[in-house]
Amino acid sequence: MTTFEYTDQQRDNEVEFLIQESTNMTNAQSINVAKYQQMVTDSTPGRFEGEPAQTAYYNDCSMDGFGEPIANLENDGEYVELHETTAAERAAFDIETPYVALRVSEQGFISSHDLTAVEAEAARNYVA
Repeated sequence: MTTFEYTDQQRDNEVEFLIQESTNMTNAQSINVAKYQQMVTDSTPGRFEGEPAQTAYYNDCSMDGFGEPIANLENDGEYVELHETTAAERAAFDIETPYVALRVSEQGFISSHDLTAVEAEAARNYVA
């Protein structure tokens, strides 16, 4: 069995390439706020009713497996997930707090709530 060993220069080039690719992907990713505003506008009555575009955005994030589940109150039929906001998200949606809680009610209403770090920690420690 033959093994291939990188020289130091090849390894440095590979690392530099991966860093550049990661940077390009991050810079290329932007949040399409209009898409989420349209999702709120087009939603069935109640789903995102009266909610800002960030609610649809964080719901999408949840569907993609992002977010920290902090409450699954099955008896109440309610689900709450915590999302740490990024600088891009705070700028796109004019969020002033480091966290957003996404709440899905038993009736299917989806709402979001901006949380401070203290409020987020309290939510994590909440025991129903």
